[in-house]
Amino acid sequence: MKVIKGLFFDLDGTLLNTEESQFRAYQKALKVHGRRLTHADHLRVFGNDSGTFLPILFPDITDDEVRDIRRLKAGFYEEFMHLVRPNVQLIDFFRTVRPHHTTALVTTGKRANILPLLEAHLLTHLFDHVILGEDVENFKPHPEAYQKALKLSGLQADEVLAFEDSDTGVESAQAAGINVIKITIPKTKS
Repeated sequence: MKVIKGLFFDLDGTLLNTEESQFRAYQKALKVHGRRLTHADHLRVFGNDSGTFLPILFPDITDDEVRDIRRLKAGFYEEFMHLVRPNVQLIDFFRTVRPHHTTALVTTGKRANILPLLEAHLLTHLFDHVILGEDVENFKPHPEAYQKALKLSGLQADEVLAFEDSDTGVESAQAAGINVIKITIPKTKS
């Protein structure tokens, strides 16, 4: 086994608990379209891209509605950013080992949501490479985001350890040949 030279992190649900802020922003956006999002339904699909989970929750939803809900959610998200909670233990570990590793943020979240979160939680400077939703054609569980991080870092898959919270994220990293530690942050209860 090779020495671990790289640490790749997911953001939502791994370094930061964004469940409540995401829920509130989607709930408000869906309300504009006369749809109701429950906490239980959101927890069931949290961690998946809205292009995937909205049609699961609302089988009659149109592509135009999905696009508009995503646009509205992005606009409402800042209103609820104060509800984001850091995973203090993992962030402390990250800061401790950071000087000795190549690091990457591997998320398919959108730039407009992710960059303000990184800034607000003083995480921006910790990453050598950042892969966002706009940087890939295929979202997790497809391995593209992790493959891109490997290419940018110049590391081999067996030299990297990934930190993920969702099954789709774990599947994505494993499909790229990367070992994964699955992180669990307690979910917000309604």
